[in-house]
Formats: sequence, structure tokens, C-alpha cells
Amino acid sequence: MPMFLFLRRLRHSPAAFCGLIIILLLMLIALFAPWLAPHDPNWQDAAARLQAPSRQHWLGTDSYGRDLLSRLIYGSRPALGLVALVTIITLPVGLLIGILAGYYGGWLERV
Repeated sequence: MPMFLFLRRLRHSPAAFCGLIIILLLMLIALFAPWLAPHDPNWQDAAARLQAPSRQHWLGTDSYGRDLLSRLIYGSRPALGLVALVTIITLPVGLLIGILAGYYGGWLERV
């Protein structure tokens, strides 16, 4: 039942729906990075340095000749890992502060 309510509310909020789609897409890209990335993100090619976007390198290459699209795809993995870690750490802290503020009130409620 809660999932039904969540989906119903999500349907009435286009911004929330777009946000959910973006997050899910980023998670899928991070999960399937080894199969989506066209090149090894750490492979250096001095002959291909600073190339403009092309058919071989869709976003071009950096100063070491590394493919920027591959680096962007693989870079989503540690970024999402950090987001998950911060969420795991801050959730109990916020929950504890909320419980204490609700129970005691006073100055803690204003924090």
C-alpha cells in the first residue's frame, strides 16, 4: 500500500518524477559501467591527446589521451558510493536529533 501511495504522489509531481528518472539512470550507468564504457578509463594514448569529440571518442580526450566518456561513466561509481556513505552516516544522526528535539524541545528544537 505505501508503494501505491508513493507512485500516485510521484505521478502528480513532474519534478519528482524527473528526479527519480535521473537517479535511476545514474544508478544503472554506474552498475553497468564496464559494459557501457567504450574504452578503458585509465588507458593513455599520447597520440590521441586533447582530441575534439569524434565517432571514436564521443566527448573527446583529455591531456593524457584518455577517453572522457569512459572516465565520466566510471566516475559515477565512486560518486554514488560517496552519496550512499553520506546518507548512511547522516540518517542516524538526523534521526537522533529529531527524536531528541521532539521529546525535549527547547533549544534543541531550534537547531
